[in-house]
Amino acid sequence: MSKINYKTELKNIIGKSNIIDEQKKLWAIFLSKSMPLEDEAVYEAVSEGEENLLLLSNNLHDKVLAMITGSEKAWNKVLEDEKKYLELFD
Repeated sequence: MSKINYKTELKNIIGKSNIIDEQKKLWAIFLSKSMPLEDEAVYEAVSEGEENLLLLSNNLHDKVLAMITGSEKAWNKVLEDEKKYLELFD
């Protein structure tokens, strides 16, 4: 039985997806630093459909902007958006 390389699989999914190049570049940065458990969690979500990839791409983008600006308001919006997303799956 072969083990799935989630990082490689994610790179393939992201590369073939319809998300914009800016989002693909953010994913490349994320994947260059992510740990195997993070890769697996993201893979599980995005392998269900491109809508999940788009939602996570927007979330990643919003987190980067919140870090750049250091805005508490921006961080709170990211957290609220994540909460809404998680409630969809409860």
